[in-house]
Amino acid sequence: MISFIDKGQGRSLLVLPGWGFDPYVFDIKALSYDLVLPKRPIFDPFDKLSQALKGLSGQQISVIGWSLGAVVALKMVEKWPHLFVKVILASYPAPFPQKVINEKILEVEKEKDRALRGFYLEVFGKTMKHYRKFKKEHEKRCLSFWKKDELVNGLRQLAEKTKIPDFQVETLIIHGKKDTISPVELLPKSLLKGADKTIFLDCGHMILWEKDLYEAINKL
Repeated sequence: MISFIDKGQGRSLLVLPGWGFDPYVFDIKALSYDLVLPKRPIFDPFDKLSQALKGLSGQQISVIGWSLGAVVALKMVEKWPHLFVKVILASYPAPFPQKVINEKILEVEKEKDRALRGFYLEVFGKTMKHYRKFKKEHEKRCLSFWKKDELVNGLRQLAEKTKIPDFQVETLIIHGKKDTISPVELLPKSLLKGADKTIFLDCGHMILWEKDLYEAINKL
């Protein structure tokens, strides 16, 4: 279910990727944490994951979720507030219109890889240099990370209105000012109000390759 990278940091970070991506799209080397990386997409129920995380005895555990991963991270923190010490929500998405989700589900069911490749282009937008890097170094691995039913499950979660919990852990929100997939103006006000700190970066939805993102995470 998970793999563990021991960097000798004495604190762990669970890394949850966005829809259609895998954890290694993050700059793994730039994170000053021991890393907990899912081998498959993670959705509720989280019971098996909970047991695995509790096995990290003596480790402080934080979680970062990007896009769909941020939605999953928020659900985890709500369910187990005492398991995590910090939560980072990157590019948190507001619920997508059901019509948009239904259209994407049809695309996935018709031809999964083609649907994902189209989505990757949307995520990178005009930053073609980054898109070419992704296509060369990450695309093949990300395509194989997700099964068709997992993609459909993730899409359905992106249509749901997520309950914003009363935060009991330190919370950091990081969002791109130019994000067209999850626009800043659609961030839930209750989420912004409950966070300890919010940082806006000069980028779009693909926030994972921004140096400032890792500086903010490592300072926590």
